[in-house]
Amino acid sequence: MSGDATVFGSGPGEKGAASVLTDAEVLAAVRRELLNRRESTDALDDPADTTRHLLVEGSIVRLVETRREARQVHYGSIDLARRPVYGADLQDYAVPVPEDLSTPTTLKLVRRGSVSEQSCDCGNGRVGCKRCEGTGDLHCEPWRPCGDCRGLDCCLRCDGTGKQKRRPQVRTEPGGEATERVTCKQCGSPGSACPTCRGRGKVRCTRCDGTGARECTDCHRAGTVVHDHCKGKARIVTWTEGIIARRPDVAPIKITPALPYPARQQAQEHGDWARTQVTGRRATVGKDSVIAEVLEPYLGLRKGEITRRISVRHLSVVRLTLTAHPHRVYYVIPTPGAPRVLVLPSKRRTWQGVALLVAGLAVLALAARFFA
Repeated sequence: MSGDATVFGSGPGEKGAASVLTDAEVLAAVRRELLNRRESTDALDDPADTTRHLLVEGSIVRLVETRREARQVHYGSIDLARRPVYGADLQDYAVPVPEDLSTPTTLKLVRRGSVSEQSCDCGNGRVGCKRCEGTGDLHCEPWRPCGDCRGLDCCLRCDGTGKQKRRPQVRTEPGGEATERVTCKQCGSPGSACPTCRGRGKVRCTRCDGTGARECTDCHRAGTVVHDHCKGKARIVTWTEGIIARRPDVAPIKITPALPYPARQQAQEHGDWARTQVTGRRATVGKDSVIAEVLEPYLGLRKGEITRRISVRHLSVVRLTLTAHPHRVYYVIPTPGAPRVLVLPSKRRTWQGVALLVAGLAVLALAARFFA
């Protein structure tokens, strides 16, 4: 275990304790099972094949840190006095390692001597509007040509001049009907003027209502606009910001050997799992731990890792076969009390049973066809 690691807790299974059964304890548990079955225990005197299957569950939480600098610009006043200050090298700034490694954090600092505060030349954050040249209004033509007669047929008698003169014929629409006419405002002739412009040949501008000036859409008649340089704040603050970000990198661990489902289920429900929790920058579980070898591939140092917490539980299940019982497999599971023994058929016996079942079904199928 590394020098900066701290063991927060260790279960009873570490270093040959209760959840790692000895060979003698395994044989004693199988002996009790045979006696409960009222079978001879002489089979235990024959050579036996014993294998241990280690189940491990948990996670490794690494706290990964990144440090960077960025030039910041703030428009207006800002209070930077409460922010931490660092020197020339951001990497030299020490930040304590938190107890909670699962919560991401971001620390923002200010580089010493980098703060600059300036007043903008605009004075109050506004400058004269360039579009209207500070007047607030834009020039507009108070009158525009009539959209119906285009000023050509404004009056059939005076042609918009106010002096009467008769035209050869009345203009008609393509359908042959006479164009609707009203009294001319220019010469007073009834039924001779365009109803839209009433003989003037032009209509009042709807944008300025004939005043010759309309509102500037940039400043809305204020004559000034927000100064782009200072964003209307009249003050600019710049500084070099150091950012220390920490985020948890969680790596789940689940090591499940090739055990039959009933054995895994019994281990989950009744097993006496040993628990280990270790924290530190290069924390491991120790070379003498029963789980050291299986955890080794998970313990590589990540880029930016400043500390880690290993939280796992583990259980060793023993698989035992006896020469005298070739069709049985004994699974011995450590529990808080006496070890639990689960007896399952061997693979060979299982396949034999499947073959007999298939053969029986085939016979039944042939018999059904024969007597049909």
